[in-house]
Amino acid sequence: MKEYIALKIRIKPTKEQQVIINKTFGCVRSVYNKLLEVEKTTGKVESYTICFDIEKPWLKEVDTSSYANAVVNLKSAITNHKKNPSHYGEPQYKSKHAKVQSYTTSVTNNNSRIIDKKHIRIPKVGVIKAKIHRDIKEEYKLKKVTIEKDVDGKYYAVLLFLLPLISVENQTDKEITKVLSIDFSLEHLGVLSNGEVLDYPKFYRSKLNKLKELSRRLSLCTPKSNNWYKRKNDIARVYVEIKNARNDYLNKLAKRLADNNDIVAIETLDLQEMSKHNHFGKSIYDDSYGTFIRKLDYKLRKQGKKLIKVDKYYPSSKKCSICGKVKEKLELSERTYTCECGSVMDRDYNAAINIGIEGMRILFEEEQNKKLAMIAN
Repeated sequence: MKEYIALKIRIKPTKEQQVIINKTFGCVRSVYNKLLEVEKTTGKVESYTICFDIEKPWLKEVDTSSYANAVVNLKSAITNHKKNPSHYGEPQYKSKHAKVQSYTTSVTNNNSRIIDKKHIRIPKVGVIKAKIHRDIKEEYKLKKVTIEKDVDGKYYAVLLFLLPLISVENQTDKEITKVLSIDFSLEHLGVLSNGEVLDYPKFYRSKLNKLKELSRRLSLCTPKSNNWYKRKNDIARVYVEIKNARNDYLNKLAKRLADNNDIVAIETLDLQEMSKHNHFGKSIYDDSYGTFIRKLDYKLRKQGKKLIKVDKYYPSSKKCSICGKVKEKLELSERTYTCECGSVMDRDYNAAINIGIEGMRILFEEEQNKKLAMIAN
């Protein structure tokens, strides 16, 4: 079994290398916009070579692989929009004022590669100083490299690897020694079946006052003026800080849970629908619970472990984890679960235990079905 993994690293190009990278951003943007303009007229995505004319000889001075990837991205954007217009908007022209500038180059004949922990090589740019914070195994095959310039002026490289994953198909009950379940919580990120509460730092809310002040300054600027773009970038930089802090926290948390457990059970939730009710929107988007689950799922599968998803309609909160009795009604304001059997515990802790019990039932059922399928074959 193989899967792609992306590793984002910080790079520090020299001033001369920054000129080349910035020039590539502009060239790729020009080609993308030209091809989009042609597509709107003819309904067909042409080859990037139609952009090479006498008036634009500078287009041939940068990595042409970036143009081929621009064509791929444009085709993908058009296809996605046609398949699901309500979810994917119509492809738009790229702007030099975009918060993030980027281009992608494909790896051919080892033209892009990691030299060591502190250097990588990119076509046309050369060897760039980098900070590679993770060990790259020999079986990892580098396929593409995306160079990005964030709104804070820092440069990054996103390395896309093709790697083999450990299969979870051969995992047996004997290998399962540690099982954990998580119940989503609005007040916290989640409550674990071992009693631990994941106290989320609320990165967005901690910056809310600063964002309000910057938004007020933006409102005083003339739209599309130089000061207006500067204020927009100030706001974008704050969001970059929030994003980086959140990703760092969620990655470390997911890594810790994946390292210390063999099976993790969670409840499937429609977070988008939940965000529309009871003014939960800011709390749900700030927690980024969905992002956390995706990170946890990947880190578990990478180690040959498993994430079990319990149906959202399973009465994890209403069911007593001691006697199994299900309450007919449980108000959201009731934070302590009290049962007729005498058990009294935190509502979320009770739900986490129930999710773990149901998760193990699902796992046992899957194992039994596999054994029956093997016998049948």
